[in-house]
Amino acid sequence: MKLNELFSKAPGIEIKSLSNDSRLENEDGIFFCLEGRRHDGHNHIDEALKNGAKVVVYSRDIELKSDAIYIKVDDVVKVMNKVALKFYGDPAFDMNTIVAIGDYGKTSITSLLRQIFSNFKKSGALGSYGVIYSDKHYQMRINTNPLEYLEALKKMKEEGVLEALVELDGYFLKEAPFDIFNTRVLIYTGHDESGNDDLESYKKMIDFLGFDSYVIANGDDPNLSYLLSDTKAKVLTYGFSTGCDFEIKDLHFERKNSQFILKHTNKNYQINTNLFPHFNIANLVAALGALVLFGYEIDKLIPFLKNLWPLNGRCYKLDLGQEYEVIVDFARNEKALKDLYRYASAITSSHDSIITLFGIAGGKGERKMAALAKLALDYCDKIILTEEDPRQEDPQELCEMIAKHISGKEYIIVSARLNAIEEGIALLNSKDTLLILGKGDENFMYRTFGKENYQGDANIARNFIKKRLEEEKSEII
Repeated sequence: MKLNELFSKAPGIEIKSLSNDSRLENEDGIFFCLEGRRHDGHNHIDEALKNGAKVVVYSRDIELKSDAIYIKVDDVVKVMNKVALKFYGDPAFDMNTIVAIGDYGKTSITSLLRQIFSNFKKSGALGSYGVIYSDKHYQMRINTNPLEYLEALKKMKEEGVLEALVELDGYFLKEAPFDIFNTRVLIYTGHDESGNDDLESYKKMIDFLGFDSYVIANGDDPNLSYLLSDTKAKVLTYGFSTGCDFEIKDLHFERKNSQFILKHTNKNYQINTNLFPHFNIANLVAALGALVLFGYEIDKLIPFLKNLWPLNGRCYKLDLGQEYEVIVDFARNEKALKDLYRYASAITSSHDSIITLFGIAGGKGERKMAALAKLALDYCDKIILTEEDPRQEDPQELCEMIAKHISGKEYIIVSARLNAIEEGIALLNSKDTLLILGKGDENFMYRTFGKENYQGDANIARNFIKKRLEEEKSEII
């Protein structure tokens, strides 16, 4: 595309790419000088030019070099969003886009939608797990960058993808060019009151939607009436609260599956699925709500819900044929942890033990430590305290600080996480349940010097289960 098609009165040179990251190759491209949370693009123009940029869009006084075209604007973000939409050809214009926002479950919902949609037509997902469509899967460099989203949507459209499933975080929404998504259905999952200040960002996007859009909102969220107070979109709710448009009733957990009644338009549907705990059941119902709005009948979707693929590290059960349950999950917030503990209680008899393994990241306060300890005390029989992204703090000291809030229950401190997982596997009797919490599928550990490679909870636990099974087999022989 020619530069004068993007900026009036500009030279007619060919533009091949757009970027707001000076470190990336940007051959014959435009570099947008964004002022970010950590870096200001105005300070990295030389690097951007070395990486191929021919045009610099900026907003504050800088030194102009003769080997580039400089375009000064009042607001780089707004100009970048407008230019990007034209450059990438508004790819979402004739796609069906479902956007998930909120503090919980966005990745799980988009993953579930992609799985179910795959039985009927092409779909693609964008978000924290990268870009996934057809047989392609690659990581997004920064999943808050509209340029990345537009580029991915364009590639999807070229592959014939009809449904785009997008998760957006609160930071993106603060400066969001909402029109790049052509949102047909917006799913709002809820707000963690103790976590962040993104509520206004969520309201901003909900208010942006027009009369031809839908919001599927978590009916259990206390902020709902405020968030929906000014929306023009049609609203449907989902959740456990009586009166939700997609109401979850009579939820029952077993070790191998979950069963519940989904009530919609005065009709009850019996649902069987391998998903757990409560929050993942809610995620599934949110996804079903979106599918209903796209014309799918719940009766015809039910057969596809029995065996859905769990996300790595998200409510992930390790099954190597052992009798005991080992569950790995990323959960760190109190709501998610409570749901997991409730699930463990439902599938573990009173004669057997629930063992929890967790820690706390460096920099968290006393209130968080007390809350984590209380939840473990309320639901678990044994507690293993270990490291979890200690950063500048000593892992042993962090564990000891949590331990001050534990009384009346058996606990041990094993600060090295690999050794803690080994200890947890060794403690299990035949029908016990072990919850390994806080890291999920993360393959790094934050320490004083930054990220350190880490094998991942699931990989470590899987190896120790396998080793234990082999030892038990050799003892029998």
